[in-house]
Amino acid sequence: MILVAEDDADARAVMRQTLERRGFGVIEAADGRQALEAARRSAPDLIVLDLRMPAVHGRDVIRILRKQAATATVPIVVVSGSASERQSLESLVLGANVFLTKPANTDGLVADIHRLLSRNGPEERS
Repeated sequence: MILVAEDDADARAVMRQTLERRGFGVIEAADGRQALEAARRSAPDLIVLDLRMPAVHGRDVIRILRKQAATATVPIVVVSGSASERQSLESLVLGANVFLTKPANTDGLVADIHRLLSRNGPEERS
């Protein structure tokens, strides 16, 4: 199961549809607080996370997820509209596994997801 945390409803829908077409189960969160709650409740195999979100910023979501035993090793793919080297580096230092700039190439995103899931062990689910 993949958690897609994105505050833009259209972008979230496109990501959900793309991932579902590739056979992944998807749960959604529209802000950082919802992302943290969904991660706690659903134990996702991977998280696709926007940085600039209401309620709790994506950087803080990463910090909190990495401190909790249940989510400390869940792969995180940051997909952000901000392409600054600083934000990319900061996300990776905080514990994200991949940083992609919006609009993310869907084939690249799916390839990164497959790579991260095969390294962590969870299986792709229909």
